[in-house]
Amino acid sequence: MLRKLIKYDLLADYKRYGIVFAAMLLFSILLMTLDRLTQVFKGNQFFKIMMITCAILFMMAFIVMFTMIMVIATIRFYKNLVRDEGYLMHTIPVPTWQLIMAKFITMYIWSAAAVVVAGICFGIVSGEPLWLFKLDIGWEILESAFVEDTINGTPEQLRNFFLVCVVVMILSPGFMMLHIYMSLALGNLFHTHKLGIAVLMFFALYVGEQLLSGVFMLFMSADMVTYLTDIEAVVPFEAGYKYMMTSLIFSIIYTIVLMVGFFIGSERIFSKKLNLE
Repeated sequence: MLRKLIKYDLLADYKRYGIVFAAMLLFSILLMTLDRLTQVFKGNQFFKIMMITCAILFMMAFIVMFTMIMVIATIRFYKNLVRDEGYLMHTIPVPTWQLIMAKFITMYIWSAAAVVVAGICFGIVSGEPLWLFKLDIGWEILESAFVEDTINGTPEQLRNFFLVCVVVMILSPGFMMLHIYMSLALGNLFHTHKLGIAVLMFFALYVGEQLLSGVFMLFMSADMVTYLTDIEAVVPFEAGYKYMMTSLIFSIIYTIVLMVGFFIGSERIFSKKLNLE
């Protein structure tokens, strides 16, 4: 049944996402065309101004595209589970966790699609449509620069750092989405002004998360200062690398714990304390 729910959510919004992705592709083609015209007509200020303006708008469009995924996913969740449609959705013979999980997975599917579109757009603009197949060359250059330009840097350290950063980036949209789910679930507990209270809950949860993470980071910073004071026993790069990796790993564990907590909390509220409009 989870697969059917995901299919339903994908079909519900594919037109909206299709328009956004198509617009990004057309935008990248326009930017590539302006770049070619600027090279042909080197003294033409009009094409230069147009290309610079289009390039700025292009970068802003990337931000808007990924933001829209979160906005559309939030609206879909709110309409389906909190508003009037919730009367139908919650009567389906499906566990509540599947209703939430379906929307969570759907958000990740559209996010992955957006990453692919972004990669294609970048290839069009740069004139390297097949740049994804040349990542090994770029990695070799990056690895060489990392080893030569840092003290005691190793390829293994670079790979580990890159892997941890990728995990952080993958978890980030899921964390934000579950944060929103939990906020909407808490707002659902009230009889009036549910959406306004959900917004307040969003910021309240955010403040709580920052305070909690800040406490842990203070302890880590204290250890870091102690580590750095013994300058003869440690290479500066090693100290910085250790601190960055420890911070990122802590961030991953902290994020996963909160994600699990938000998922369970929103599922319990919608299962036991459902209060539809």
